[in-house]
Parts: sequence; structure tokens; C-alpha cells
Amino acid sequence: MDKADRAIRMIRSFYKKNSDPLVVEKYSRFFREGYRAYGVNPEIQSKEIQKWIDQLEDEFTLKDYKKLFVGLFESGMNEETSTVIRFLTNLERYYSKSLFTQIRAWIGRYFTNWAQTDSVCKYVLREFILRDIVSYNDLIAWHTHKSKWVRRAVPVTTVEAFYKEQKITPVLKVGNLLINDPVREVGQGVGWMLRDAWKVYPDRIEKLLKKHVRTGNRTAYQYACEKMDKEYRLQFRRPKK
Repeated sequence: MDKADRAIRMIRSFYKKNSDPLVVEKYSRFFREGYRAYGVNPEIQSKEIQKWIDQLEDEFTLKDYKKLFVGLFESGMNEETSTVIRFLTNLERYYSKSLFTQIRAWIGRYFTNWAQTDSVCKYVLREFILRDIVSYNDLIAWHTHKSKWVRRAVPVTTVEAFYKEQKITPVLKVGNLLINDPVREVGQGVGWMLRDAWKVYPDRIEKLLKKHVRTGNRTAYQYACEKMDKEYRLQFRRPKK
């Protein structure tokens, strides 16, 4: 058994010992697609993950981490995926275009809900953009991926970077490419991005919304317009046939 396998056993043992079905019940209502979890108290989990990060930092290489991550992903348990995301936030020294592409593959293969996706966008993928490790175009290229979670990651990462840079061009490009995506979870991400960009660039966002009003994802429009006055948002309602 190598060090990655030992770490997987250690992490999984902790989660099994601290599982609570009441915690699973509490959080499962937020996930339409199902929720596989041990049910570990988030505060207890967070403190333990930091201990693991500190413990493994000096002895693990990127190759070791990748083996660890895949082993955790393969369980399908929510806490193990969130553990990988926390580890990734601590591995800035390994951030590269290659790792960015690897994360896309992991999202497409292993991610199962919006919370996992949004977390990796906020704490990891956004940093690849803000540090100029990859470009917005590298991210936007994901918009045709077969996985809805990879596609959702495009607008969510874009809006997380927007909070810092307030660049409207990537927002408009992502909006035009994905506002017609028929999947609800992708529409949520697009609408969230447009809603928050609208607060800064209302004219630019409203022009985009009017352009796609006949074909746009209804959930995207619902989220994009939710901060507008009720009467004002009527102009962005899909016309009746």
C-alpha cells in the first residue's frame, strides 16, 4: 500500500466513524439529482481536512495528490469530493494549464451536483483565470462539453472572476453561447452570472437578454431578471406564440 492509498484509508475511516444520517437528511433536500454522503458535521469536517492538508504537504508530490484525488472521487461520496476541492485550494504551486484541463475531466466524470461545481469554480478555477494561468477562452471552450456540470462551470467561474475584475466582455461571450442551453442547472449558472453583471452593466446585459428572449433558457431569464422591478422585467418575458 503506497502513501496515497494510506491517505485514502485514513480519510475514509474518519468519515465512516463520524457519519450521521440526520446530517444527510438535512442537506439532501437541496439536491434534486440525489445526495450521496456520509453526513459529517461541516465544521468537524473542515478542521479535519486542514489537518490532512498539513500532514501530507511535505511528503506528497502532484502525482501522489492526483492518485489520492481519483481514489476519493471514485467513492461518489460528497464529503470525499469536497475534500479534493479543499486540497486543490492549497496546491497553487501546481496550478498550470495542464491541471486546469485535468480538473475539467474530473468534473465531467465525477461531479454529481451544483454545490460541488460551484465550490470548485469559486475556490479553484477562478484563480486560474485571475492569475493568468489560463485565459477566458480556455474556460469558454468548455461550453460544448457533454457534462452539464462542466458547462455550468463556465458561467459560474466567469462570474466569480467578474466580482474581482468586472470585465464585461467574457460575461457577454459566455451569455451568448450558453443562454440557450436547455439544461436547468446550466441556465441557473448563466442567469446568476447575468444578474450580477447587470448590477454593473445593465444596458449591456439587457441588450443580450432582448436578443435571446424568444429562445433563451427560462431558468436563466428567471435568475437574470430577479433583481429588476416586476413591471420592468416584463419586457424580457418570452412572447406567447
